[in-house]
Amino acid sequence: MNDLIKRARAAMDGVTPEPWYIGAQNDALYVIDGPPSPSPYDGPIPKSYGPNVVCTPAWRDMPTEKNARFIAAARSLVPEMADAIEALQAQLAEVRDKALEETDYFGSLVVKARESAAKAAKKFPQPNYVTLKIAEEAGEVVRGAVHYAEGRMDWREVEGEIVQLIAMLIRFVNEGDQVNGITPPSAP
Repeated sequence: MNDLIKRARAAMDGVTPEPWYIGAQNDALYVIDGPPSPSPYDGPIPKSYGPNVVCTPAWRDMPTEKNARFIAAARSLVPEMADAIEALQAQLAEVRDKALEETDYFGSLVVKARESAAKAAKKFPQPNYVTLKIAEEAGEVVRGAVHYAEGRMDWREVEGEIVQLIAMLIRFVNEGDQVNGITPPSAP
């Protein structure tokens, strides 16, 4: 779906943002990116409209007229549809995350850890001391648990440490540790 949105936005890149209009003259229907000249039925299509004029022959042919009207309408509809799809995707992700957290708490931590692992892999690519980072993050979880038990740390902070530990484990399974010569076998 994201690829579709990117393609739609790429197709609209550089297209004149103003509303487009339908005009007719010389037995042709045309679509322009601004209001037609005061008498659109006389003379040739003005050159001032430049490359944003789309002509279709035989404008009295109904399918051609519908095509031209679609071209004019698409200029505003395509970006609006892409915006609506992105908004729906964001809402869906929010609902999914909330439902996952309510039904599968550990699963929600893994989702967060996958996102964190992907970001970390970009920020700190291999070679990287992944094995040592696992030990460090495990120690942070233990420290967080002790501090939480003593009332010195909030559970969300402990949860953050758990997410980071899972993220490092995900990196270890996916990438290994090139510094220490650990390459995981290919997935079966």
